Amino acid sequence: MKKKERKILLIFIPILIVILLATMTVVKYLSIDRSGKLIMDGIIFKGEEYRKFDFAFTKEGKIIGEADSWDIKEIPEDKEHNFLAVRSFLDNFYVVKESYIIPEDGQITGVYISNQRYTDQELIWAVTCLLNEEITEKFYIKTDNIYHFAKMVYVSYEDCPVGTKYIGLVGKINGQVVYIEPTEQERQENGAPKEQIYCCYIVPNEYKEAFEIFPYYIEDTIEVINENGEAFAGDGTI
Repeated sequence: MKKKERKILLIFIPILIVILLATMTVVKYLSIDRSGKLIMDGIIFKGEEYRKFDFAFTKEGKIIGEADSWDIKEIPEDKEHNFLAVRSFLDNFYVVKESYIIPEDGQITGVYISNQRYTDQELIWAVTCLLNEEITEKFYIKTDNIYHFAKMVYVSYEDCPVGTKYIGLVGKINGQVVYIEPTEQERQENGAPKEQIYCCYIVPNEYKEAFEIFPYYIEDTIEVINENGEAFAGDGTI
């Protein structure tokens, strides 16, 4: 190749790259459906009504639409777009298609902890047992930050692509793997979290190992109390 031809190529290749990138950007822009509308309790998107609904998932996907300048983003594990994320610069919420029937019982097929989806059968079996068994061994703690000690757990039923049911928290406190039933965080007048008493059910030995193999919580210690908030002597286990 002659020197002059090489110079021409060096000039035109960057121009072609810029044109290609610009074309891809335009195609991407035109492929986004901008006809969505915000409504009181959700959005209307592609002729379907979606209502606000909290669920667990791994991550938000690409932008597939807009609703009054809010980005509508897909949830990668949901190929049917029954569940969506709606996001502005400062806020966000999640929605489910009004016509979609959410499985609320049956076989657990996924467990969500700290934005991770687990389909490990041992863990699913352990969670199923946890929900169906009456656990008697327990102790109480008092804290204004239960999420430091335990992580929220959601489950999905019958191959639903996201975690739709919040079942409580699991953590490792004072050397014990514990389960805490779903609890609403109370707030002070200034918005700060209140101290609350939590009942920590000790996960039975036969399936606590399933929880221990997943690094989704930190191990910590805290003073044990009784259900009235009074300090205990010893480990406080009931």
